[in-house]
Amino acid sequence: MSHRPRPPTRRAPPRLLHLLLLAAAAAALALAPQTAHAAVSTANPLTAWTSAAQEAVRANSLPNFVATRAYALLGLASLRAIDEHGRAIGPAAAASLASHAVLSALFPWAQSSAYDGLLSAQLRGGGGGGGGGGGGGGASSPPLPPARTREQIRAAATNLVLENPLPNGWDADFAFAPPGTLWRYQRAPMQNSTFMPQLGDGAPLVASAARLAAIAANVDPARGPVFRPPKPLTGDYATTYELGNATSAARTPYDAASAVFWVSGSNTSNIGGHWLSIAWSVLPSETGVRDAALFLARAFGAAYDANLAGYRLKYSLLQWRPVSAFATGYPAQGPVPAREADRSWRPLLPMTPAHPEYPSGHSATAGAVLEVLLRTLGRGGGGGGGDDVAFATRSEGAGAVVGERKYASLTSAAVEVGDSRVFGGVHFNHSCVDGLALGRLVGKEAFEALGGGGGAAWRRFPFALGG
Repeated sequence: MSHRPRPPTRRAPPRLLHLLLLAAAAAALALAPQTAHAAVSTANPLTAWTSAAQEAVRANSLPNFVATRAYALLGLASLRAIDEHGRAIGPAAAASLASHAVLSALFPWAQSSAYDGLLSAQLRGGGGGGGGGGGGGGASSPPLPPARTREQIRAAATNLVLENPLPNGWDADFAFAPPGTLWRYQRAPMQNSTFMPQLGDGAPLVASAARLAAIAANVDPARGPVFRPPKPLTGDYATTYELGNATSAARTPYDAASAVFWVSGSNTSNIGGHWLSIAWSVLPSETGVRDAALFLARAFGAAYDANLAGYRLKYSLLQWRPVSAFATGYPAQGPVPAREADRSWRPLLPMTPAHPEYPSGHSATAGAVLEVLLRTLGRGGGGGGGDDVAFATRSEGAGAVVGERKYASLTSAAVEVGDSRVFGGVHFNHSCVDGLALGRLVGKEAFEALGGGGGAAWRRFPFALGG
């Protein structure tokens, strides 16, 4: 595990610390503060539309893959509208109309109360009414485009949503391994069902389905990364046993707070939404509308697709969660000694996620956005430069308890996302390391797939638009 340097802190009594963290987790259900877009200009209409999407995710407690799909669709639809109509009506008007259509299709119950008002604020004479203002109205707003153009943009954006549906896996049947089955995914305490076992079979937004399947299935290191839990076991089991325990005396208060800082549960915009806010805070203020749309399409198309690949791995490998591993016990493997069953062990985060352990979806999401963000900023991959992007951010769910955190680089924050899942007792470290690598690999492919400047990048991948 790797952490950024931090000053020494006094260790809180483990039991008191656990109670404080449980209170913070409960507060996450009520606290959902907006994160200001500090760097990208609020005159860019996409900052207002992504804020509206984040609010919809919070208000409806939507899961991360639904959230990242929404953010990606905003980018893809806006990119298409700009490339087809931006010359005639301007990129801001094209992006506003496309974003209005996407969110109205995704969350129709909020169209009249929020999205019509936001569009009216962004386009002079935009019509509509109701709330949801902001986003740059007034004399600088572009005029309302002709009705025929508005309908063309609306139809294309709506079709984009309809042609890229969510996987049909909410009520899929699933059989847990019997309690005590070595290494296999079992029912955790307080768990009655499992989450989205068919998600891995969903159609990707940006990557090709064949490529995602090849990434998940690869077992030949000569052909690329191999995503499999290590055999024999590593010290990661002992690490989670010690540092992820609810009453651990070895975990520092900073690391314990990390578990709730990054948890991004109900009533937040999820880990994808947190990284969306980070991205808007570090992208240059002069980022144009088309560049912002391209970033959204790449970063959150990659985040959604990385989660598809991750869930394919989860439900093919069926790795057990730490709470099951330690309640069951396991024989010695390689240098790792045997561990007797410990049914008293409980993770710091009281609710273990309702899906198999490997790989970490949190880390896959952070890795996908990280890779696209670094390449966009010229700080990695094809850009060459090092990751020296310093920034500060607050947790949505636990902001009032944890406060603002500062990072010297984007990478250090993404690594901490994975570490937080170990400290929370819900993952082994190898799952977080591999999840981050998986996300970065899909992010690289998305960045290169949806080409850069000039030309209609979205046309290069008709399957991303349902073709």
